[in-house]
Amino acid sequence: MDLRTTLLIAGVLHLALLSPARAQNSGEVLRPEPGPAAARAGSAVLWRTDLESALEESAASGKPVFWYVPTLAQSFMDRTAELDRYMMGGPFSWPRAVRLLNERFVPVAAAAGRPECEQFGLAPIEFIEPGYLVLDAAGKELLRRDRITTLHPAWFLLPLCQIAGAPLEDGGPLPGVLAPDVALRFLRELPARGPQVPDGELRDFTDAERAEALFLFGAGLFDSRRDEQARAVWRDLAAALPEEPFAHKAALELEGHGPYVNGFESYEELPRAALECSGCGTQAARGTYTEDDLFARGTRFLLCRQRAHGGFTDSRYDFGGSDSLPNVHVAVTALAATALLEQCARQEHAAPVEEGLELAIAFLMDETRVNAADEDELVWAHAYRARFFSRLIDLRPEARERVLPAFRRAVEGLLAMQKPDGAWRHEYANPFVTATCLIALHHAKRHGIAPPGLEDAAERGVAVLKRCRSPAGAYSYGISRRGGKGPIAGSVGRGPAGDLALFLWDALPEGDLLESILNSFEHEEPLFRVRKYDDHSSLFGYGGFFFWYAMHGRCDALCALAAGERRAGLMRLQRERILALPEIDGCFVDSHELGRSYGTAMALACLGMLRAE
Repeated sequence: MDLRTTLLIAGVLHLALLSPARAQNSGEVLRPEPGPAAARAGSAVLWRTDLESALEESAASGKPVFWYVPTLAQSFMDRTAELDRYMMGGPFSWPRAVRLLNERFVPVAAAAGRPECEQFGLAPIEFIEPGYLVLDAAGKELLRRDRITTLHPAWFLLPLCQIAGAPLEDGGPLPGVLAPDVALRFLRELPARGPQVPDGELRDFTDAERAEALFLFGAGLFDSRRDEQARAVWRDLAAALPEEPFAHKAALELEGHGPYVNGFESYEELPRAALECSGCGTQAARGTYTEDDLFARGTRFLLCRQRAHGGFTDSRYDFGGSDSLPNVHVAVTALAATALLEQCARQEHAAPVEEGLELAIAFLMDETRVNAADEDELVWAHAYRARFFSRLIDLRPEARERVLPAFRRAVEGLLAMQKPDGAWRHEYANPFVTATCLIALHHAKRHGIAPPGLEDAAERGVAVLKRCRSPAGAYSYGISRRGGKGPIAGSVGRGPAGDLALFLWDALPEGDLLESILNSFEHEEPLFRVRKYDDHSSLFGYGGFFFWYAMHGRCDALCALAAGERRAGLMRLQRERILALPEIDGCFVDSHELGRSYGTAMALACLGMLRAE
């Protein structure tokens, strides 16, 4: 549980999040509803709203039912409204998908209640929304897809075309009616020439073609960090062609509700293997990508997600209130910068990556990016900045003097946040945040940053962690007054980080740290099963926001073990775990709220740590 808005949320909302009135640790969550135009996204699909009548229509027409399931009874998913907007502004706004669904299927959008869940086997955890089923007239299941977190036209359309006996149009990874070469020209080539479509480029286009071209042109500007120019293009599109699906999509993206600006929609070219069903939603089949592929694709994605000021602002994790979002964004930026740094360490000539890294460093050194009045997520901004500066100095010692003042401020910020009992908190005090802070302080001390009080803070933090740890190595979820309790299987997301903190501060032998790592591998399955949920599940309270935190903690702990074949073997095993998790486009995700920038950054940072072996 660690680390929610995008830079493209309306300017007034962005200012509200940063204004003094919203920066008093209020916990207030601002989740505006889409405006009228944006709310029309997905409406070009001729949705039925009742499954039973859709099946009757299927019997009469011979067309299979496409049943979009936005949520189901007793689901653990948070923010289902936001996920529904991603689907409506993604696949259900793509002209290719709209035409296929309207012509070849009976499309119905309806949540699955308890009767439907029982009839079709839609149990929470077994089926994680958003997803869909294709049914014949008798209700027999022909196809099912769930865990859809990367919205890609070719992946979405291929199985539906196969079911419907329809040819897959040669549109490649693109969403609309334009020929691929024309669409790619608007998405990649023309934005590099300037902020406006050159005269004559739209001549003889239909309204549908014009709308698609303008949307793609705006997307290309957005990918190039020219946010205001992208907004201007999309704003003009929404006003000029108000009946076109791409106009509704543009309005949705402008308000920050859309899948493109939040990083969930991809138009990347995919290898054939990525289009095959992996059995786990939009996770790619094992072996689709090499580690080099993942770094290349992941850093390219991150550079498109980075905004002009150098930060990464598409995480929507707002459990600490909307005023906490600036600190979430600083924390995610520190992780993304770490990923870019690791890529730079892998290759000598990476000018775009170096440029992105420099922008991120400037962002992280700018204290105005931090909301010091928020207490809920501020700790992550301090801790992950400190970890980034530490890694930067490890790989580039010449950067030390430049970042030392910001590094020191982050450390001093951590010390100031410690509670009288020795614990640290984010939304509440707990051992995993305490462990994170102790690990960050250790790395600061290693680099000679030891403000007054650091040793005392570490001693008190260690005492708290020891009190929260059971003799078997399980950690309580919150701060315990009577010692740790519960099964090891329920704390594998906390165990390696907690034991690493104790080990680094000479309060735990290496053998116990090794045992914690082994336990985390042995009992990891529940954590993996629920990693795409945006809230706590019934499996030990795990949710997606625990997943990459746990993987990062495990990598951290592995790096602290003494060199040798045992550590090398475990590092290889951990590397295999991560290489099995990319999405179909080579990026990574856990919860939707933390986002794909966060997931991709965490995965690449972890792979970078494992590079030592």
